[in-house]
Amino acid sequence: MTDFARILAVLSAVFLATANSWGNTDCGHELLASTPAPVEFSNQPAVVNEQIRPKWNPNLLSDPRHHNPNDYRYIIRVPDGSSGAQVRADVKKRVLSASLIAKKPSGEKFIGSFSGKGWALILRVPEANMVANLYKDTGVMSVTGSFRSDRTLQDYENRFGFHTPDELIKRSIDWFQKYPSQKPYNELFVRGGESVAEPVTVTGLVNFVGRLSSWETAEQKDALLHQLSQELGVPIISIE
Repeated sequence: MTDFARILAVLSAVFLATANSWGNTDCGHELLASTPAPVEFSNQPAVVNEQIRPKWNPNLLSDPRHHNPNDYRYIIRVPDGSSGAQVRADVKKRVLSASLIAKKPSGEKFIGSFSGKGWALILRVPEANMVANLYKDTGVMSVTGSFRSDRTLQDYENRFGFHTPDELIKRSIDWFQKYPSQKPYNELFVRGGESVAEPVTVTGLVNFVGRLSSWETAEQKDALLHQLSQELGVPIISIE
């Protein structure tokens, strides 16, 4: 075999090894050579963590109509858009990224850091719509588009994990204390759209006191929230 042939053989082997490693990357993103088909969700919840799923019953989380500033747990989402029509369309997306915030009577709390807005939606998420969650940013919205259509909800659960609300808050706090330079944030992978038996709904608005987007004043944010509250028929709560 000539030197040129040996070099060509080595390069071919490296190329094949690299191509085969693209299925799973360190950042959790799956790279595919061709455009994948959309993921097909069924109306049945994943079966891996059925003992944990009931802990996410929305009746066990807080009701913003009866907000207790010293004891709450809310699923929130920063929406795309800020009008009533835009918000209604936003929560009908087939895949939603959300987060859990909480405060305990002991004073321990986890609010998280959310870019773009100083407010968020409070969501009622049926427990069957909960797919997975993680105590840090999972990159759900960037990786779901590259998952193969033959993946099931169980695959998503296995990939990201599934914690109870209390476990998720504890792990979120521990993660932020261990890595204080990172933005505190946890992420919930939620199904929405037409693929679910029961839809995700907006039950309230949360105003993060002292947080503003780069383009608004406190007065503008208050006016927007009151307008949105009237359009959606939901209460506003304030959290510091």
